[in-house]
Amino acid sequence: MPEAQSPDVNWLLTLRAADRARFLALVSHELTVEGRMLGRRAVSMETDLGIERLRQLNEIQHQLTGYIYFALGPDEEVAFLPIVVRCVLEPRDEYLRKATSSAWQWALQATVRANANGPTSPDSGCRSPKEPVG
Repeated sequence: MPEAQSPDVNWLLTLRAADRARFLALVSHELTVEGRMLGRRAVSMETDLGIERLRQLNEIQHQLTGYIYFALGPDEEVAFLPIVVRCVLEPRDEYLRKATSSAWQWALQATVRANANGPTSPDSGCRSPKEPVG
């Protein structure tokens, strides 16, 4: 029997490929802000921990941008979507789990808000940098 999909994957599957790509791009954008915060805080944290968090964040970004590339072209394969969602929402590091969950929720709210306002909405989903998580 196939594994049940998470609610996040099920929601993404309701979107058109271009809208999935836009949503994942928003998540990625939010995570770049987190990367900046990690870089700034690396001076005050254990160096190995900061480097490992940046490495894990880089892998998450790699998964996101790779999927975005295929979602925007003719080769999207939604079978990989659960892997990408798991990579984003379930990193090993607790700090990163909080950060990625926060980025996901913010992008979800921005996407729902933009869809409710229609395609000509002035709400671009952009905002000023946030405070670090945790």
